Amino acid sequence: MLFASKFTFSIIIPVYNAEKYLPQALASTEEYLQNGAEVIAVDNMSSDDSWKILCDFSVKHPACVKVFQHAGGMAGGARNKGLQHAEGDYVFFMDADDMLAPGALHSFYQTALQEQADIAIGQFLSFKQNPPEFISDKTPKETVKIWDRKKFSLAEFFQLSQSYNVPWNKFIRRKLLTQHQLAFPEGMPHEDLPFISTVFVCARRVILYPGVT
Repeated sequence: MLFASKFTFSIIIPVYNAEKYLPQALASTEEYLQNGAEVIAVDNMSSDDSWKILCDFSVKHPACVKVFQHAGGMAGGARNKGLQHAEGDYVFFMDADDMLAPGALHSFYQTALQEQADIAIGQFLSFKQNPPEFISDKTPKETVKIWDRKKFSLAEFFQLSQSYNVPWNKFIRRKLLTQHQLAFPEGMPHEDLPFISTVFVCARRVILYPGVT
């Protein structure tokens, strides 16, 4: 059975009461929508204007933006809802208060494809507001680093997952998730930790990409 993908990658965003940051987060995805990606945003019944912001954005980009409301399950439930509707080769999780670096995901995606990565790990910058200020720079590498199951053990892959245990700086091959029926635990905090660990255990090839995403 062929695994067909309509988009290059799917950007999945769980949303809850994020009206303060959401417009910037969505705006940072627009250049990728023009180049074969899709955005799937799932609102967990916000009490602010988050849902209206999402609906307005989907009207602006009807062919490549999907928005849903999902009651319960916390961030894990929202991400699972997004995964159910994803149609990209890879999925990329971001939070509603994140911003994507201009142009960064293009080369990141191409590197993941070229290296046939199940998981591609990118670098990131943390910042605070009032006034805006970068507080950490996670870009120590200059070349792509590769872990292949032919050379590294299952235990080493699990240990690797503990060092890179957040979902929002990674491309994950969607076929890997569907083949192994992987999903986030729902209704619990820190749901990303068991999910990422399981994804790493199922992966055959992982790369560390030097650029900021």
